[in-house]
Amino acid sequence: SEEKMKKACFTIVGDNVYYPIGTHIFVNSFLRFHPDVDLIVFRQDVIDEVFKEKNINFYQAKPFFGEMVVNMGYKLVVNIDADTVICGRLTEVFDKVNYQICGAWNYNDYENASFENITEKMYVQAGLVGSTEKKFWLEWQKINKDAMRYLRKENDTLNLLIYNHPEISK
Repeated sequence: SEEKMKKACFTIVGDNVYYPIGTHIFVNSFLRFHPDVDLIVFRQDVIDEVFKEKNINFYQAKPFFGEMVVNMGYKLVVNIDADTVICGRLTEVFDKVNYQICGAWNYNDYENASFENITEKMYVQAGLVGSTEKKFWLEWQKINKDAMRYLRKENDTLNLLIYNHPEISK
């Protein structure tokens, strides 16, 4: 059942930016509203190891760390950027899990994004992205190897994956 689903949230943050971007605020605010969800903060030692082993950089990292969390036995795996402040329970993400992929809508008054066949109203921002499917993280790894070719890096590859991949887009 949904209540028994093993859920985790992870973030990836280097030592040089841990406090400047407010990771401690993210951790405290997340734990306040989600004491029932395991929070995993990947720090410099693990980052260095994974980056070297996989030959990746920060923009390519999310799907590799997502796979690591799935391999720890979690069914729902959500990544949230470390510079986020949680102001309430993320009910749609952690309580109403009737999706394969979730993401934060990017449509706003400040900075919209669109490209190829993806409109501003469709564009998903990778600051919060999660899935109940291991295949999602594996397919994102493949397309995200090319993240540096795109203006908005892993955000653009995420959108290409969820809107244009023959299987994932279903």
